[in-house]
Amino acid sequence: MRRSPKPLPKAMSSSKKPVACRNSALSTCRKHGRWTRRGEENAAAFSANTKALSSKQEKLAARYGQDQSGVWAGVAEQQLKLNDNVSRLAGRSVDTRSSVSGSSLQLTLENKDLDLVEKEYLEKLDSILDGKTDVIGFAYAINGEINSAEVYNNKKLFRALWPKLLDAAVTEAVTECDADRQFPAMKPEEVKAFFERAVSGSVAERRVWQSTRVKTYTSPTTVLFETLDLDADSVWIHKSFINKGQEKVVVPLDRNSRDDGQQLQQRRVR
Repeated sequence: MRRSPKPLPKAMSSSKKPVACRNSALSTCRKHGRWTRRGEENAAAFSANTKALSSKQEKLAARYGQDQSGVWAGVAEQQLKLNDNVSRLAGRSVDTRSSVSGSSLQLTLENKDLDLVEKEYLEKLDSILDGKTDVIGFAYAINGEINSAEVYNNKKLFRALWPKLLDAAVTEAVTECDADRQFPAMKPEEVKAFFERAVSGSVAERRVWQSTRVKTYTSPTTVLFETLDLDADSVWIHKSFINKGQEKVVVPLDRNSRDDGQQLQQRRVR
């Protein structure tokens, strides 16, 4: 008989599972000083990151502030939190940083002890899409607060990305897990209010690739990144909603409509 999974960490607090929603084009380095191969990877080329960004700080730095140092700072902070929480959940001292490359987020997220902690939760949540044909995204809460939502305009695309998205959400829940407090289950109206706040934010738009633009909707507590395909009449491809709280970041200017001096001045604003 298969053993039932343990309850989810209190950090990942939703009613019973992530909320299903019915109906980017920036490259960053996640290892500080990443100029040589990691472990046994091919030395002739960088290996691809198989894990998605799994903390709000990293996502905001990469997508919103385009701040490489912010990504590295987010990686270091996440590693320390994972060390504490994985050690507690595993019942022994664990260092999720790799001896091969201690600053590599990819290698941290491949840590075997972290995999064991996450395995049961991933197995329990992976099947929530079974029998559903109209799901194009999901939202999740951590420590009693809406964290993020990822929505796609194509259900096949969402299905293909679901394992990677779920893995990132569970990793973030383990990272931020607060075991000393109890949190109420999220209510549907709270999720609806989160989306409404995000889409009501002020809008800035910029080209990030020849055929791709991103609209950034910013409110006092939320940010929404809407990726548009210019080769398909600017139809939206992906919407990423983040509860940024009081995090202060600056919307990047469109390079096609601002001069270098203005961009430099904006990047200095914090």
